[in-house]
Amino acid sequence: MAQAVGSPLAYVDPWNTVVFLPATAATAAALEGLKPAATESFGANCTDVSPGGTITPALGACFRLLFTGTDSTFTVGTAGIANLAIFSAHVPTEFERNSHYFLSADRTTDIETVAEFPIGHAHG
Repeated sequence: MAQAVGSPLAYVDPWNTVVFLPATAATAAALEGLKPAATESFGANCTDVSPGGTITPALGACFRLLFTGTDSTFTVGTAGIANLAIFSAHVPTEFERNSHYFLSADRTTDIETVAEFPIGHAHG
C-alpha cells in the first residue's frame, strides 16, 4: 500500500516504476544477480496499473503504479513464488504514513526487505 505523506498529504511522485522478479533466494546476492534483468526491464514498455490493480511478476515485465487519493493499494500475485525481488524508482519508505509499504494479503503482517537499492531516480 502506498500512502500520501506530509502536510498537506501528497505523494512524492504520482507514479512509481517497478519491476518484480522471482528470486532464487532471499539474499542480497540473489538480488544483485537479478540487477541486469531488472535494469533491462526497467522503463521498457511498462504496464500502467491503477489502485486496486493486480501485478503478476515476470521476467521482462515493468509496471508503472499510479497513486491516487491518500492510500493506493495494489495486489502482487505471488502464487508459486518463494522469493520476490522488487526494483523500484523510489524507496518504499517514501510512501509510508501510518502503514508499512509491503503487507501480507490480509494486510496484517509487514513484509520486510532483505536489501534495498533503487534504480532509476531515487529520492531520499
